[in-house]
Amino acid sequence: MNFNIKIDKKHFFILLGAILILAGAIYGYAYGGFDPESMGHSFEELEGVQARVSGSCSAGSSIRAINASGGVTCETDDVGMGYITGITAGTGMTGGGISGSVTLNANTSYLQARVSGSCSAGSSIRAINANGGVTCETDDSGGGGGGGLSDCKTITATYTGEIEKSCSSGYIAVVASCKMGSDTVVNGEFPSAPGSSSGYTQYLIPNTNSATGVHCDTFGSTITSQLHLRCCR
Repeated sequence: MNFNIKIDKKHFFILLGAILILAGAIYGYAYGGFDPESMGHSFEELEGVQARVSGSCSAGSSIRAINASGGVTCETDDVGMGYITGITAGTGMTGGGISGSVTLNANTSYLQARVSGSCSAGSSIRAINANGGVTCETDDSGGGGGGGLSDCKTITATYTGEIEKSCSSGYIAVVASCKMGSDTVVNGEFPSAPGSSSGYTQYLIPNTNSATGVHCDTFGSTITSQLHLRCCR
């Protein structure tokens, strides 16, 4: 059996063109023909088309521009690198400037430097200096009642008439008493403040606020009496 296919000239060229188009599509798919550069063209020739971005920048840099071919142009980051035209020292500060390297310092005539000084045992801070140092003084706590006074002396005497005893220079009277018979005055009390009932006058000398001695008197009685004076500094 024989088959005869008759194609006239017009249909032959149509069929040939279809075969060439199909072959070109297969070639382009198989060999990357859809990439313009593989076909001898560049993406710049394709206006409005952006190739896939394949470029990148290293750490510390950012993309400044993206090329049509997908490459990138980088530049060094400048975030936080603004310009300062001047630094002025505020309250409690010194220094500053408008050019070059400038420094700010604490103004210790306004601010208190950290207190770094200390006092030895038995002393207390009396003053704090601007630079953090201290001025010390010997403790004198308890001096008002004699509890904190360590150097003390006791004076006693027997009397049958008027008598007066005083502390040495620099000492104060912390305990003073006159005892005549059954009457006793201690630091100005019998058992209340001295008066005519006790018979004692000018008891603490010079006065009850700053006593440095004691004055006792039997007012004519010959009864043997006792004087006691405790002096401390």
